[in-house]
Amino acid sequence: MAKRVSVNQVLINALETLLKKTDLDSIKVTDIIEEAGVSRTTFYRHFKDKYDLINWYYVQYMRELRAKYLESQDAYNLTLDLIRYFGEKREFFLKISGYHGQNSFLEYFMESMYKGDVSYLKKRLRVEDLTPQQEYLVRFNSTGMISMVYDWMAQDCPQSAEELMEMLLMIMSPELKYYFMTSKDVFEAETFPE
Repeated sequence: MAKRVSVNQVLINALETLLKKTDLDSIKVTDIIEEAGVSRTTFYRHFKDKYDLINWYYVQYMRELRAKYLESQDAYNLTLDLIRYFGEKREFFLKISGYHGQNSFLEYFMESMYKGDVSYLKKRLRVEDLTPQQEYLVRFNSTGMISMVYDWMAQDCPQSAEELMEMLLMIMSPELKYYFMTSKDVFEAETFPE
């Protein structure tokens, strides 16, 4: 029996097809629904706009990825898989990140990465709130990593995902390495700064 493709997936496939021909700013919702072969009502029943569609796509992938590593809490391999995915979908992510206005993917990505890292760290530390210093450290780390991944993609991924991951680990603070990358037993145990 054939697997049923969701309307959401049909819409994102249509957007990906359109992005191979033009930039995101030039694509209208009308173009997406024509390419997907769905009605305007169907589109708006699922999404507010094309940016909402893009964010949904990312969220779906992250849900799958997090479920894969839920048991092991293996942040190293989760991050590595995310980098590989961005490398595989390089053109798509570079094009959708070119837009910097309201509802931009890059802004959404940075904020969701930051919130996810804060949540993960609070669980690891068994605390309800992080200190301001810890929050700034997490924000600095997450936005810096995202910036490096985008630079890597813009340069046509000159290193492997594994090599990029090692570079990211070299610049990550020792405190965050310990809490986020303990599956790589190369880091010494340190306490998180107060």
